[in-house]
Amino acid sequence: MYAKDGRPSIPPERLLKASLLIALYSVRSKRAFCEEVEYNLLLRWFLDMDPIEPGFDPTVFTKNRERLLKHDVGQQLFDEVVGRAHARGLLSDEHFTVDETLIEAAASLKSFKPKDGAPPTSSDMGHALMENLHGLLVDFQVTHATRTAERDMVPKLLDQAKERRFHPMTLGGDKGYDTRDCVDDVRERRVTPHVAQNTSNRRSAIDGRTTRHPGYAVSQRTRKRVEEIFGWMKTVGGFRRTRYRGLDRTGLAGYLIATAYNLVRLSRLAARRSVISAAA
Repeated sequence: MYAKDGRPSIPPERLLKASLLIALYSVRSKRAFCEEVEYNLLLRWFLDMDPIEPGFDPTVFTKNRERLLKHDVGQQLFDEVVGRAHARGLLSDEHFTVDETLIEAAASLKSFKPKDGAPPTSSDMGHALMENLHGLLVDFQVTHATRTAERDMVPKLLDQAKERRFHPMTLGGDKGYDTRDCVDDVRERRVTPHVAQNTSNRRSAIDGRTTRHPGYAVSQRTRKRVEEIFGWMKTVGGFRRTRYRGLDRTGLAGYLIATAYNLVRLSRLAARRSVISAAA
């Protein structure tokens, strides 16, 4: 099925593993990673490469990115890891937290001009859906940054969570989600909105019927753990500023970095379980 001439094809799973390694070890670029593969036996072992096998060119990532985007490989890999965690009982099936973070664009405002006359955007926005039991990501979406993007994504995240056979009962969030429309969207899906009350110069959409329950206070304490996810993705994973143009490419990178975070988190949870089992 392959041509007889030209460079040998790189297995897709090797490229996915390489992308995870770039996030896990905070490698600044794919070119720097390919240079390190030439002499780092640990990386070669993880990539199933022979010690004397020649490395691969960084342009391989670019040429194969369209295939990964076409088949939604990044999301499939992310969902597979989440499914493994769910099967092992490491995910909350009912209680979740939503939050968003800004992702800086690779280009500055002065380096381009919009063709349609619309004001240029200087950043994208990442939306995270975290389960409250162990702080694992169950979804991560990237959209253009707008004034209402964080609230507009809430119904989509909840609907997709239900499609993946979760049964959300509560959804925590910060004050940015305390609007009448957002709260109504959450309640229409039979989910209790545990968002922080925003009483500055207006009336909160959350009243005492929600805040009086002990679960509301628990959600408010737990929701702050999502900042740890964003902190890891931006510092260790290098997702503070996107290296790509377009939502599809940035979204693929987001899924891979989110997968790397979940893998790190799962390894720690597995180690903790082993210690508890040994003590018992």
